[in-house]
Amino acid sequence: MSKYTLLLLLCFSMHATSQNVDSVQSLDSIAVTDTLKITDSLKIKTVGAAPDSLDIQDSLKRVETTSDTVITIESDNDSLGALDKSQLVEVKKRHSVKDLHFLVGKWKGEGWRLMPGGQKTYIVQTEIVEAKQNGDVLIIEGVGIDRESLRTKPRVVNIAFGIIYFNTDIQKVQIMAFNRGRRIVTEPDILDDRSFQWGFILPEVGLIRYRVELTEYGDWYEIGEFSQDGERWIQNFEMTLTKIE
Repeated sequence: MSKYTLLLLLCFSMHATSQNVDSVQSLDSIAVTDTLKITDSLKIKTVGAAPDSLDIQDSLKRVETTSDTVITIESDNDSLGALDKSQLVEVKKRHSVKDLHFLVGKWKGEGWRLMPGGQKTYIVQTEIVEAKQNGDVLIIEGVGIDRESLRTKPRVVNIAFGIIYFNTDIQKVQIMAFNRGRRIVTEPDILDDRSFQWGFILPEVGLIRYRVELTEYGDWYEIGEFSQDGERWIQNFEMTLTKIE
């Protein structure tokens, strides 16, 4: 079998599996070869490589491997014979629980939430976040107390418990949250190493979403919103916490 035929088979195999995360190669850093250059959009694009000189397999061998990033290869032309066309190598960050370690610690602060009747209740919130299993699991426990009730008898208005973990079956970070007898499993959208958002659906309310970020002052800032149509969002929760331990 000729080198050109082998290359065709290789390109076809990679194109067919580019969307399957389990079958793609992981890598930590990318060794840029003479035939590759990094573009601003975090894509590697081959530059004017002819069929005889384009050796994708050899290029991939020069790439170091890791579990934090995945690499997929896709062609911008459906024709297997068009090897003179550009090949794109898309680099995607594979997030881990450790991207959310900025949450670890004991936090305390104040916030507010809308009650079912529409009135705003001010709360004193405490959050405790612990890292377990070598940092691959986060346990989060939060308690909110009605601020006015602290003058007499403290009244708990919010209890939250959640686990953030990496699901090896689907190769994604997931959140399992518990509240008032409900268990919710969803995938957070990790924006960077200082912020993420997550959401779910409650039949009696609609869409629920939360956004958490670490401010420039090192505070935990979080807002919650709900929507009945996915377009108009109404804020129903906000808190700012300071790390105390």
